[in-house]
Amino acid sequence: MGTGRFVGPRILEATLPDETRRLLRGNNVIIGTGTHAAVDATPGLLDASPLTHIDALELDVVPKHLIVLGGGYVGLEFAQAMRRFGSEVTIVERNNRLLH
Repeated sequence: MGTGRFVGPRILEATLPDETRRLLRGNNVIIGTGTHAAVDATPGLLDASPLTHIDALELDVVPKHLIVLGGGYVGLEFAQAMRRFGSEVTIVERNNRLLH
């Protein structure tokens, strides 16, 4: 946990919660900016009381069957995890392929 900023080519300065700093170097740097849970404006979707991936992680039981709306990296990672826990999983993606 912490924050980071580039201080040179392939060099990241990471500031940790206790304010200590580390320099990290790498040949390849991947920036994952994250995401937030959201329910889009698909007609009728809110009426169905869908769970976000955050809500679903708080379930006390593994669902028998789960429909994942979205074939992006969050949806696919979540679908894979739930499948490994034993759920049947259906992925619905609006684009013509997954990880569009």
